[in-house]
Amino acid sequence: MADPLLEFAAALVTRLGRAGEWDAVARVATQSALSDGELGALTAETLEDAVAATREGLPPGTVDHFDLVRRVDVRGDLANLRVPALVAVPTGDRLVLPDSSRRLAAALPDAALVEIPGGAHVLGEQDRKVWLGHVREFLAGLPEGAARTAQQPPQL
Repeated sequence: MADPLLEFAAALVTRLGRAGEWDAVARVATQSALSDGELGALTAETLEDAVAATREGLPPGTVDHFDLVRRVDVRGDLANLRVPALVAVPTGDRLVLPDSSRRLAAALPDAALVEIPGGAHVLGEQDRKVWLGHVREFLAGLPEGAARTAQQPPQL
């Protein structure tokens, strides 16, 4: 189940998307996905450019994704999961509150938690490098063979 802020954003995106208000969806997404510092560094023109880029990049399943976020509650299943998990917490996330991610990690029996100080919901280039370092360290600590599918690192 989404925390109240994510529930609010998911309801808004779902309603706007179903009404075909894609520019408004892009505005909500842009505001929600960037950190305070990233938003503060934008001029009015670059903010509009960011909204336009977000609008162009919205995947076809955006509304379904946010609707699913509102309807699915897996909290009761978390304690039964017996797989290693890495929960990354961008501390500047404006969509999924950092405390919600911390609660997720606490509810997973085999979770490791790492924080990305100041990171936003959509990680900027430097934060992606920090995240990738954490992922590599986590995978390196898994039992032999568990991380075979991670042989090729993602391109940044």
